[in-house]
Amino acid sequence: MRPNGGGESTSSAGHRRAVRGTPPWRPVGAAALTVILVSTGYAGSDLYNLRLARRQERLARVNRQLAALHGAFLALTEADSRLFAASTERHPRADGRSPRRCARERFDALKRGRTRLL
Repeated sequence: MRPNGGGESTSSAGHRRAVRGTPPWRPVGAAALTVILVSTGYAGSDLYNLRLARRQERLARVNRQLAALHGAFLALTEADSRLFAASTERHPRADGRSPRRCARERFDALKRGRTRLL
């Protein structure tokens, strides 16, 4: 046995050093940190899911509104198209040309700059 200050053996001094090196609060601190991280992760996940649900509800509402608007526009354009076709059949042009073709020719002439709008 070697004397090391207090007459203790080397093995008991090494044991004491190992016990002194680990503070008693360290396992409790690690457990508390784990609980804090898990609860933070759960709260973050919950908030993300809530935000995602709100976004999906907004998208669903916009899709419903667009479907309602599109349906109304589709009905309006379909009725207008049928009314125009019936009107051109009932009242043909004197020169026999189609009103749609005349409108297209006028549009092309306006694009080329050959005629004025009014």
